[in-house]
Amino acid sequence: MEWKNMSYQGLSIKEAMNNINSQTNGWYLPTIQRPYVWGDRHESEKYICKLFDSVLKGYPIGNILVWNCATKVPYKEFSKDYYADVIVENTDESRWSQKDKWLVYDGQQRLQTLFSCLRYSINGRVLVNDLLFSEDTNDMDKVGFYFVDKNSSLPLPFGHIKMSELYTKSMDDKSEYRELIFERWAKHNLTRDEKRLIEKRLDKLFDVFVNKDYKVLAYYQLSQHFSEDQVNEVFQRINSGGVPLSGADLLFSRIKQEHFSFEEDTLRLAKTIKELTAGYDLSHYFILLIINVIIKKTTRIDATKVRKDEISRYKTVFDNLKTPIQDFFQQFIFNTYKINNVSIIVRGNALIPLIIYVYYRSENGIKYKDIETDNLNKMKTYFVLSQLNDWNTQTIISKNSELAQSINLPLNEMIKIASDNGRVAELSTNTLEYYRKFSLKVIFKNRLLTNTGIDGRYNPELDHIYPVKLDNRPVGYNVDVLWNLQPIDGKTNLDKLNQNPLEYFKTKPIEKSKYDYIDNIGNYDWLEFIKDRKIQMIEQFENEFNIKLAEKETSEITIVQENLSDMKFLSDKLVDLELKFPSKNSIDIKLSNGTSNVIFIWKLDDCYRYGIWMNRTRNSIDSLKNGILKIADFKWFTEYKSAIIADCLFTDKTSQNVASDIVVENVRKLYLLVNSKI
Repeated sequence: MEWKNMSYQGLSIKEAMNNINSQTNGWYLPTIQRPYVWGDRHESEKYICKLFDSVLKGYPIGNILVWNCATKVPYKEFSKDYYADVIVENTDESRWSQKDKWLVYDGQQRLQTLFSCLRYSINGRVLVNDLLFSEDTNDMDKVGFYFVDKNSSLPLPFGHIKMSELYTKSMDDKSEYRELIFERWAKHNLTRDEKRLIEKRLDKLFDVFVNKDYKVLAYYQLSQHFSEDQVNEVFQRINSGGVPLSGADLLFSRIKQEHFSFEEDTLRLAKTIKELTAGYDLSHYFILLIINVIIKKTTRIDATKVRKDEISRYKTVFDNLKTPIQDFFQQFIFNTYKINNVSIIVRGNALIPLIIYVYYRSENGIKYKDIETDNLNKMKTYFVLSQLNDWNTQTIISKNSELAQSINLPLNEMIKIASDNGRVAELSTNTLEYYRKFSLKVIFKNRLLTNTGIDGRYNPELDHIYPVKLDNRPVGYNVDVLWNLQPIDGKTNLDKLNQNPLEYFKTKPIEKSKYDYIDNIGNYDWLEFIKDRKIQMIEQFENEFNIKLAEKETSEITIVQENLSDMKFLSDKLVDLELKFPSKNSIDIKLSNGTSNVIFIWKLDDCYRYGIWMNRTRNSIDSLKNGILKIADFKWFTEYKSAIIADCLFTDKTSQNVASDIVVENVRKLYLLVNSKI
């Protein structure tokens, strides 16, 4: 390879933007490039604003690599008004032999971002700069750039301009544009300092984004002496160090050298699945992963280990996978359980053996609708076991995917594989409580759990039947449990708010139809209602999935007291605190006032359940302090654990309430003691 044919040059942003999609010597995107991702990801606007701030401050933003290609190579144009759900197609084949085209092999994400923000829009939004922004701020998140809706009728705030407006100017327009800005804001009576700040900011913006002589981009040119294979090798080498493309991106690029539209085809399939499931946003990378498991027997994608003779097989398997994977997500995931959002699924990769089973049956002439009831029931059982017990490791997925290539799903053998590889094979009520969102969805399988928010993202709509903040709630009242939750629409949730459900349903009886297992709500108090509803929900789960749930307490708490008749000792000043680790899985906290003791025993798994961080392998002082302080300060302890402690000690409600109050008070003392002693 003749590296001397690779030359380095400086380039202005204006020149680069003018090159993009130009009819002569235009810059385009080779088909092997991955799709633009900056506009897709969460908080993309934040990243884009930081990119523009970096450019403005003169920070390096990476190199650009372009190839002057005179041979026939498929390519795409850069997007103008970019939208995340629009798939960019290849240009017409008649253009692939264009002699003066330049293909961008590195720098696509940055160039696409600059192009759309300076000349068009991203997801219907345009970039704005605050000319009065001061760079003296210590807040690293404030950069002076932000986005507004492209078609908004609202005027921009004082001192703000659209970057697309500034980009249309030339250096000869700078003085006139500055005066126009001052006239536009004359009514605000600009101070001398404000005028100086605006002038300084405009000078910088013009230099960086308008001035063709201001070379802020570094790029390399590959001459026509390079063959396509050599350029692809350069592409692979560039992306094997620094901040590389993922293994999936590199594999996509290899496949697209032979099958130009392969990645776009997977994107289209993912989009179809989203439409069929009313919103399940499946990643096209996940589709590639399934194909990789079928061909390479592993979830680890390594493009370097895919032989050249295997490339066409990826395309063949994809073509055969399209119908089975659509059926799986439409019929099994959505039609059966109304799961319309990827966030509800706990372990995405754990779905792979089931998808491969449907694929294998399809390969043997059996469509999803013809899969036998017994095998569908086994699929359901595997579904919840693998999701809730984290059967998500590479070994389990690989081995169970091979087992799944059978006429009858070998459920028992698949469970044994998980068990042999260190995963739990049974379920408990505690596990369901831990994964609330998923548990609710599969128990109330005909209820939608998500609704589109105003920002376009999906958010869970859950209602506490007995409100957490019920007015005049009794001491020890705790209803933030799985068995008191109901998937509901947002309007009902807002209407009900903190009302007692008995009163709410009296005034709006029609709303009862939106709730499940509440027929006995008028027969019990809140605690008995939750206990009764728990029984019904467990029965529904066990019948649906043919699984017997183990009943386990959320935590194990032991109270030792020398004189149960005298409760006042608990409210006396505590004089001693003892912390022990009887095993790696539990912590003992002993409180003493000198004559009597209270011992709390926490299982570490339950600490994780409530978001408490504790290092299993390093019982250091820092680890202990972090964990215990959070235990003492968490509302779940004061509202939930105290009620359990009281129930352990006393049978009558009055004594339970008094004991709960005392425990809550001493938890606060525990917090102070731990903080001072550790």
